[in-house]
Amino acid sequence: MKQIMRTIIIFLIGLITASIATFFYFNYTGSPKEIRKLDPVSLSGNEEAFITAISGEVYILRDDEILAATIGEALFAGDIIKVVDESFCQIQFSDLAAARVRSNTIIKIKNLFNLDKTADIKTEILTGSMLYRVNKLSEGEKLEVKSEDRIFSVRGTTFLVDRNSDGTYLIVDEGLIAVSVKDGTANSSSAATGDELYIARDSEIEQLSSISAANHKALEEADNLNLLNIEAEKNVLVKTGLVTIPGDAQIYVNGVLSGKGQFIGLFTKEEEVTFLVRKRGYEDKVLSVKATTDLEYSIRLDPQGVDEEVITNELNRSTEESNLDNLRKELDSRNERLVEIEALIIELKERNSQLESDSSTSDTKIRRMTGQIQELEQQREDLTTEIGDLERKLSESTARESKLRELIKQIQDLSADGE
Repeated sequence: MKQIMRTIIIFLIGLITASIATFFYFNYTGSPKEIRKLDPVSLSGNEEAFITAISGEVYILRDDEILAATIGEALFAGDIIKVVDESFCQIQFSDLAAARVRSNTIIKIKNLFNLDKTADIKTEILTGSMLYRVNKLSEGEKLEVKSEDRIFSVRGTTFLVDRNSDGTYLIVDEGLIAVSVKDGTANSSSAATGDELYIARDSEIEQLSSISAANHKALEEADNLNLLNIEAEKNVLVKTGLVTIPGDAQIYVNGVLSGKGQFIGLFTKEEEVTFLVRKRGYEDKVLSVKATTDLEYSIRLDPQGVDEEVITNELNRSTEESNLDNLRKELDSRNERLVEIEALIIELKERNSQLESDSSTSDTKIRRMTGQIQELEQQREDLTTEIGDLERKLSESTARESKLRELIKQIQDLSADGE
């Protein structure tokens, strides 16, 4: 009997040890793992414009309200899209065109389709850059991009428009683009395959040249601008995503840099997707998956001689909560508890003083009361520390809220300038 019990105990210890080892392997090595199911995308097949990929922070200004952009979200005429630093967003316009809105860019969708359902896609770049891939348009269909006082009219091409403080660059990978003045009444110039057209800000100066090496590199991103056949594939599209640890590692999707920290995109079911994750001081990691269902994966990079404390700080920073309402509620709760504890300390000290003055009271009661006071004072100290941390987080979240309000004003000002 004892031998049987000993065998069972040894078996259980081995099982527990194996479970713990498995847990630590999958949670603390760089091995990819599924971390959460994603909500399936819901498309009717009749969307005029919608978002197909996001990395980082992307916002939509609609009717004076700022919304966080989501995968599969329909876009409408009048929407303004803001892509913040080190982020990107990909948009599909019906089955006609795909656009990659790059980091630090604000665009406005001015029109999509006419009442007779003829494509009349008009977007304006308020600041930043956007890469387009356009299928050959049918007779009567239009696609135009406006930047300052120029309108770029497209028939079928791949091109990039970059608007900065100096002016606007039009880089044409293939096709032909007509350039007209703001009212569109006359062409001032054109750009064809391999051309780079620079238009100085607030000036009639235009410079046509061959595409530079740097802009050739930017055009490589067009390799990932594949148009989804929404009507045929709406029921076989799945979301596939990736989050990285550290949270600022670069993510390459099928060889193209596609943001940092987190990426979610729409893919055709069974499509092969390859993620490359890279950060200076860490070993590269590659994850190849089939987009079989709506899943988000996680990759933790292994450091190259990085101190464990640095890793811990990176993990803590990447998982830090930034919800303003929750922080405020938590801070209020801590402050209420602190008030309660301080009142209790005062009461206990008064009772302890009375006990000490009463010669009939035993030393045991006095020691117990003193111990309770010390424990409460320690709780007060811990709460004070927690409140300090929460106030710091609240300050950071408030700053973020302020940043969003400034963003609304920036977008509205830019939009007003572009009218």
